[in-house]
Amino acid sequence: QGAENSQIAVTGTGYQPGEKLTVSLADQKYSAQADTRGRFSTVISVPAARAGAYDIKVEGEKSGRHYSINFRIE
Repeated sequence: QGAENSQIAVTGTGYQPGEKLTVSLADQKYSAQADTRGRFSTVISVPAARAGAYDIKVEGEKSGRHYSINFRIE
């Protein structure tokens, strides 16, 4: 969980090497890229949004693989 403008780390694996990724939280989109092993790590800012439960979603541009985790905006 985090408040507006907080910085949070998002990490994952299982994507294609070098694949471009879209990370989204509460209608805000961010870009990331998988490394040569299909792993990624990025830091995003919590957007201004109504307090409540949201999903942080990550989707691979080529593979279509997706990952999501619940996140609470304070």
